[in-house]
Amino acid sequence: MIMLNKILNMCRRLFWSPTKYGRHLGAKIGNNCLISTKGFPSEAYLIEIGNYCRIASNVAFFTHGGIWSQRKKYNENLDYFGKIKVGNYTYIGEGAKIMAGVTSEMTL
Repeated sequence: MIMLNKILNMCRRLFWSPTKYGRHLGAKIGNNCLISTKGFPSEAYLIEIGNYCRIASNVAFFTHGGIWSQRKKYNENLDYFGKIKVGNYTYIGEGAKIMAGVTSEMTL
């Protein structure tokens, strides 16, 4: 069963559109978006993308930080994660790295 799930997930990633794949993972994606990346994290439910957005290829979303490397030094329970909100009418260029806690708003 585990192998079947891995094969299904690989097929989804390869053959589904990035918008459909992101929604499947739990990301909230608005209407009329053009998304060219499948760089969604395992916590895609923390990502909201508004209407009429354009996200270029090789964009990566990071909903948690790399703080784990400092856990022994500071606190075993130390962790950082946050939501990413991309507002309506937003463009994110190729290769951008969007970190946890970022909100991009466009008000018309």
